[in-house]
Amino acid sequence: GKQDAAFDLLQQAAAIDTSSAVVKYNLANYYLHLKKPQLAYDCLKEAAEKSPDNYWYNVMAANLAQNLGDAEQAISLIRRMIEYNPNKPELNYMLAEVYAQKGDFQQAIDAYDQLEQSMGVVEPIILQKVKLYKALKQDEKAFAEVQRLIDAHPKDITYLILLGDLYLDSKQWNLACKTAIEYILDRNRTTNLKQAVKELLDDFGEDRVVFMIANTVQYYTYEDWFSKENEKWAGEIDIPENFNRGIDINSRYIIDGDVSILNEVVNELRTMI
Repeated sequence: GKQDAAFDLLQQAAAIDTSSAVVKYNLANYYLHLKKPQLAYDCLKEAAEKSPDNYWYNVMAANLAQNLGDAEQAISLIRRMIEYNPNKPELNYMLAEVYAQKGDFQQAIDAYDQLEQSMGVVEPIILQKVKLYKALKQDEKAFAEVQRLIDAHPKDITYLILLGDLYLDSKQWNLACKTAIEYILDRNRTTNLKQAVKELLDDFGEDRVVFMIANTVQYYTYEDWFSKENEKWAGEIDIPENFNRGIDINSRYIIDGDVSILNEVVNELRTMI
């Protein structure tokens, strides 16, 4: 029909004018319609080479390259597009996806970092970086990324829960317990403290909960933030020094949040143990 005639004309045009990027691009679209992605890709590569500054030629070529498993070509095309289009942050997202698919996780993170320079701290980018850091077994960096979300959105407890889940997944029990207590402090107006402390003991055990809370009370003893009874109780708990290369590990376990509510948590804890 008419489509076949148009296709024949395009093929003839391509044979006559081998330098025409437009003809190659249109041929590629026909090949895609015919479900011949490799032929479409070959045409798009030629179109992109003939018009390296044409955004759509290069985007389509890069997408096809990625879909066909030619990661190196996709990366080359995207990097060239970034040079021509520095104000299109979505290109760094494309680049990160290709690197991640290729298994080059650090390069993917670097691309997301570039994306963040124009978009700021946004959840989808951070969550992608968390996955990549976990794949690299760099848990501390994954935790730090979620902490950035917590700092940017202090009223959104979703990210505090996410951080706690990450700690649990990484078997960082003390940090998971710390985050669970901070969650209680954050939810103080809607939380039954007695029930919350009971669940805390059930989830993490008496020894860990006592250690975490006593460690924090001892740390702030000179601030006069806790009741004398709670300071006395905490002072009787043995908190061994824990230094690694000059860093006080116990300081990582200091609970952040409303100290007045934490004082009430200590009151409840003392009645249960």
